[in-house]
Amino acid sequence: GLRVWESPDIVSRDAWLVRMWQDCVYRDPVNTPQLLSFTQEQALWEQAVSQSDADNALLDLPATAATAARAWELLHSWEVSIDPSEFAGFRDPEAFLGWHRFVKKRLREQNWITAAELPRALAAKLPKETRPNRIVHTGFDELTPADRAWFAACGATEWATPAVQAQSSRVAFDSAAEELAQAAWWARGHLEAAPGARIGIVVRGLAMQSATVDRIFDDILHPGLSFMRPERRACHV
Repeated sequence: GLRVWESPDIVSRDAWLVRMWQDCVYRDPVNTPQLLSFTQEQALWEQAVSQSDADNALLDLPATAATAARAWELLHSWEVSIDPSEFAGFRDPEAFLGWHRFVKKRLREQNWITAAELPRALAAKLPKETRPNRIVHTGFDELTPADRAWFAACGATEWATPAVQAQSSRVAFDSAAEELAQAAWWARGHLEAAPGARIGIVVRGLAMQSATVDRIFDDILHPGLSFMRPERRACHV
């Protein structure tokens, strides 16, 4: 019934963190570390890997650096502390610890910061009066400790619940083909009850079994019809 209202500011989690950090830079540019972009952070990890003893001709440098950066992100998201003694004697973890030390040292020396460090850094640096006074967040499968602490630092936090509550059930089958057939029969039953219904079926590894899925669903949803393409024949003169 309102004639006017304030539009909600809807942004992704990552974009919101970057925006908040940019506010910190605007308020205190001298003492606020520079946020590295994805490409810059990747280059830093590649540098860490390439200068270590673990680098060799058989190592895929970009892929290894990306995996190390992902491990760095997980460590900060779940606020896991590293005890070097736990990885002593294990080649791969020891290599990562060396890269980890290199990256931390470079970040400190150059006054840089990575995206994975933003939740905790914002909670410590951003003035309370500049934080949003109400947050509604949705789409998170699970909140990490770092995000949970940042949301709590911003004040009241609420979950946005879907308007329609979904129902789920679990059924076991002897084979993947039988599971697909039952899914097709289930979809056919819904279509017969409501011809205009839109039904989605999620198939894990669809690309690897697309031919089987097409055959089973065609047989059940369109019995008696053939969707086979005519055979192509080459003509030689």
